[in-house]
Amino acid sequence: MTTALKYSEDYNDPNADVTKWRLANGGMPRPNGYSGPRSEYEYLVTIPKDGEHGAMSNYRSINTTVIGWLIARVTGMSAQRVLEERIWARLGAEGDAYVQVDSIGTPGAASGFNARLRDLARFGEMIRRGGHYNGQQMA
Repeated sequence: MTTALKYSEDYNDPNADVTKWRLANGGMPRPNGYSGPRSEYEYLVTIPKDGEHGAMSNYRSINTTVIGWLIARVTGMSAQRVLEERIWARLGAEGDAYVQVDSIGTPGAASGFNARLRDLARFGEMIRRGGHYNGQQMA
């Protein structure tokens, strides 16, 4: 979260950049006449650099979106498929997890993850234990 981007994540400000991101990814209804980006990726390329990377830490959901995009490019699978194969299935999850997709079907990596409470607890315990669960290293 140390990217130097001109991006505000103030959910109470209707003019904040996070609102533009949510409009692009379909996380909120688009107003009539909307002509902006229609997917997360289309929006990401519009964010300008602002300062020097690494100089400051600010939470920005779009960083997680970029990580998901990079995972997909490197592995040839969506970040969600990688999560399913390398972690979720190995946790012994009782149910499927669901992920919000944008208007062109790209799964989100920063929000929109839904799963059973017990499965989320398994995931949280795996994170708490440094990636270990059921006697195996997950991540």
